[in-house]
Amino acid sequence: MGNVVVFQITRLILVLTLLGGGYYISRKPRNFKYYAVIIASVYSLIEGLRWGRGVDYGHYYNDIVSDLSSNYLFITKQPELLYKFWIHTFNFIGLPFWVAFIVYSVLLITPVLLICKLFPKSSVWILGLFYVFTISQSENLIRQYIASSFLIFSYYYYLKNNTQMMLLSLIVAPFFHFSEFIVVFSFLLFVYTKRFLSKSWHLLFLVALYLFCFFLWSSSFYLDVAVWLKSNFSFLDIGYLNSADEWFTEEHSFDNSEVVNQLNLLHRFVFFLAIIVICFDVQKKYSKLRPCYYLSYLAIIFKTMGGNIELYNRFHNLFLIFLPFLVGISILILRKRRTMYQYYILLSLSLIYILYGAFYREMFSSSYAFVWDK
Repeated sequence: MGNVVVFQITRLILVLTLLGGGYYISRKPRNFKYYAVIIASVYSLIEGLRWGRGVDYGHYYNDIVSDLSSNYLFITKQPELLYKFWIHTFNFIGLPFWVAFIVYSVLLITPVLLICKLFPKSSVWILGLFYVFTISQSENLIRQYIASSFLIFSYYYYLKNNTQMMLLSLIVAPFFHFSEFIVVFSFLLFVYTKRFLSKSWHLLFLVALYLFCFFLWSSSFYLDVAVWLKSNFSFLDIGYLNSADEWFTEEHSFDNSEVVNQLNLLHRFVFFLAIIVICFDVQKKYSKLRPCYYLSYLAIIFKTMGGNIELYNRFHNLFLIFLPFLVGISILILRKRRTMYQYYILLSLSLIYILYGAFYREMFSSSYAFVWDK
């Protein structure tokens, strides 16, 4: 459904707006508001007007279009308090369904731009990496990314030393998606435990774990995990656990094909390894990156362990939102400190990742439709 040419043109416009806007923010930070409005408008309209953008889109659409005669029958099972309140409120107002998806996109891009305002010289890297890291899954895991928006707000307020707003944002997030409690707990752990994995030799442990997961971890381990979960937590009426033997194995994999892009896999391996090693030193010097570093590390580990397996990808996406800020801000700090060897490694690997993701991988989708194709 939809026109692939229209889709790819809008994707190109979006990519160029993010990269171009980021570039001009870095050059003319005084004009931030002007560029931010353009970026937010283009991002929100293009993403908000997409139709059928992923497997989960349908039931979030059905949540929105439910009405009084159906007593607000949610397709989403056991919706969280604030998500349920939002749906009731939006339904009462009676706006077209696509307005809600534009609001979701505005909510996601706004805290990203606020962090760019704090680090204007990092904007092109933050926005470019944010796009390639999140675009596919933010279109699909809609409710999770609504909650993730508040986690990004919490990191922004942490950078601003506004503890009250940071805590408020952390409180709000799980009431849109319950799984965010995991991220909230992890975020607070890394904010308030200063000595956790703080020694230089701890880097060896982090690297060793990553290499173990990449080279030695086997998908066959997942079945044992699934059996244990189902036998010990069967009293919990949670869909993921009740079908854990599927979600932890290739049966619920995003891609079951045997064809693997080896160059892409190799680049991702090197890129993630460089992030772990180089950014470890950066976050020791700039403590505000500390929670961002360890949350990003968790994203890397879940991706490395899980590959294309659905449940591990969902955990990966819980923490993934912090990676663009870690890498983008680290590039800026390395340049300021004139640590040029590490700077050029991280910059070049980021550039390759952005170019490949933005101009090739994300130019294709399972649906090319917009709301006018409905």
